[in-house]
Amino acid sequence: MFKEIALDPQCMAEFEYYGLLKNSFGPERGRYLIAPLREWVQAAVRALKASNISPVKRKSVSNFLNKLQRDKRNLYFLLPKDRQSIAIDGFEPWRQWLVRQQHMRPFAAVVSEQPIDCGLNFLALLDDETCWPVSPTIQVERQVASIAAALLPLWYLAKEVVIIDAYFRFAMNPLLQQLVRDMARYQSVGTLTIVTTMETANVEQVYQREFSSKHASLPAINLITAPKGYFHDRYMLTNVGSIKAGHGFSVDVDKGVQADKVSLSLCGASESDDARQHLQSLLQRQLAQQWQWPAMQK
Repeated sequence: MFKEIALDPQCMAEFEYYGLLKNSFGPERGRYLIAPLREWVQAAVRALKASNISPVKRKSVSNFLNKLQRDKRNLYFLLPKDRQSIAIDGFEPWRQWLVRQQHMRPFAAVVSEQPIDCGLNFLALLDDETCWPVSPTIQVERQVASIAAALLPLWYLAKEVVIIDAYFRFAMNPLLQQLVRDMARYQSVGTLTIVTTMETANVEQVYQREFSSKHASLPAINLITAPKGYFHDRYMLTNVGSIKAGHGFSVDVDKGVQADKVSLSLCGASESDDARQHLQSLLQRQLAQQWQWPAMQK
C-alpha cells in the first residue's frame, strides 16, 4: 500500500511537477519519493534555474524546495536503509543512480521527462492504471503469505512499527513470525511494539523459543497487554504511515465467505496520532503489563 517512487529532479524544470510533488506524496498518499533529500533538492534547484518557468511560478517552486530542506517532518522523501548503501556521491547524474537502485529493488514507478525504460512522464501518469495509483483500501486473503506480502513495502521504509490488535497473539502466531523474519531481512525496522489483550503464559520462554533462538537479528520488541475494551480498531502504526485493518491482523482458514478477506486501509494522520496518544496514556496510567527486549545482532 506504500510505494517507492523515483522522480527525476530535472522534472522540476516543469511547473506541473511542483503540484505533483506537493500533492501526491507522503504518508496519507501512500507514496514516497526515494532519494537523498539534500542532493535531490540541489539538482532540482539547478534544473529550476535553467528552466523557462515564469518568475512568479519559479518563486513558488524555489520556496517549496527550500522549505523541503528545512522541514524536519519531511513528509515526502525517504531513503531506506538498504538503499543507502549506494553511494550518494554517485547521485549525479541521477539516471546512473537510478539504474543502480533499480538493480537493488525496482521502484513502483519512475517519473521522468527523459526517455527511460518503463519511465512515465506527466502525461503518461494521467493514463497509468498500475504503477502510479495507490488504492486507499485493499482486500487480501486472511493467510500468512497474503497479509505479509501486502505489508512488505513497509519493512523497506519504516523504522518503528506498532501493531494494535486486541486479538493478536504473541505466542504461536505464524503471521507475527513471518513479519519478524521480513523485518530481520531488511533491517530497517528498529522497534516493533505489539499491543494486544491476549494473555501470554511464560512470556520470556515464548520470546526465547519463537524469536531469539530462531533469528540472527531482531528489532527491539515490546509486548504490551492492554485491558479489554481499551482499543477497538486495529492498526499498524509506523513512522512513515499507518494502516487500519478491518478484521485485524489474525489469519484464519478459508470458509468460502466474505470474512475470508481482511480489508487494509490507509489510516489518516489524525486517527493515527489519536491511537498513539491513547497508547501513551495507557502506559502513563500504568494500566498495562509490558515486556521489553533489546534489539539483537548475533
